Amino acid sequence: MKTAFAILAAACLASCATTPAPTASTASTIKGVRHIGITVSDIDATLAFYAPNVPYTLVHRTTLPASAFPRGVGAGTGPVEIALVRTPTVFLQLMDFDPNAPALPVALPVIGPGYTHICFQAPSSNSIYDKFRSNGLAMVSRGTRPVDIGGYGVTYAYGRDPDGTMIEMELIDAPRRSEAAWVRHVATVTPDIDRMLRFYTGIIGYEPHRRITTGNNPRLDEIADIDGLALHGGWFATRNLELEYWQYTNPVTPAPTGDRPLTTLGHSLIAFEVTDLAADLARLRARGVRLVGRPVTMGGWRIQYARDPDGNLLALQQNISAGAAESIDDMLWQDPASMPRRTS
Repeated sequence: MKTAFAILAAACLASCATTPAPTASTASTIKGVRHIGITVSDIDATLAFYAPNVPYTLVHRTTLPASAFPRGVGAGTGPVEIALVRTPTVFLQLMDFDPNAPALPVALPVIGPGYTHICFQAPSSNSIYDKFRSNGLAMVSRGTRPVDIGGYGVTYAYGRDPDGTMIEMELIDAPRRSEAAWVRHVATVTPDIDRMLRFYTGIIGYEPHRRITTGNNPRLDEIADIDGLALHGGWFATRNLELEYWQYTNPVTPAPTGDRPLTTLGHSLIAFEVTDLAADLARLRARGVRLVGRPVTMGGWRIQYARDPDGNLLALQQNISAGAAESIDDMLWQDPASMPRRTS
């Protein structure tokens, strides 16, 4: 049986195209993942930590009142500093909900639940593992090198930044992209993967292209620093980014204890860019998706927030005046319909 990471590697190395959206997604106007929201303790410190290691360009920076967000997202009451960062495949939105005070690190467990990590891929010739480690990344994975599971040209490691936020590093011998590094996926861990995959099939309009069950692999244990690891996995391929889902069965992913406030440090939001927010909202209401407040306008975007079945925050947003440079049109590098569907 292939491991979870071996199968993920096969997906990552699959041939990609720039053809339009797959026909299976015609009910949705989602282009892809516009940004991943990351709540940080200090935007300057975060930029200083990541920018030397991966392509990480500041687009703009602003301060908004917490009241600009709907009440149900848990944005607090004070000023919110926001920085939009461009990477080759997706934007990152850094948010500091208390710019005038330090915050203690928050380390979400590998087994979740919640948005546990984003994955940076890079050519093996550009060891972002060494760069991050020398810059102070606290390693989760065991050993002093990325873990090679099966000799198929991809190695893996987890680590935590100064806020305790986890990232994955994948080094690839034969990459399909030419940049020094790029974001490949954002990972969500859930106690009920079947429910979660059904939910996101309804959100994005097509099914996951891959599902697996794996465990009993000491090298997998080394990556997560968990002995006897066992889990189920599933992946959606949007046009610029993969959405990765895990359910750990040993140890068992705990049930969420409630909606995660946006103020909590770590990966906090997945925002999808859409071309017709009104149409997608009608579709989501018909499916009974739990919406958070009414649509709001921020920075030239019309945004609707929502919660998934575990209480994770997501958003659908339409560009109404922000300009083409803040959309993801030039990041749409793969065709989800071309991804082979596998279960193992």
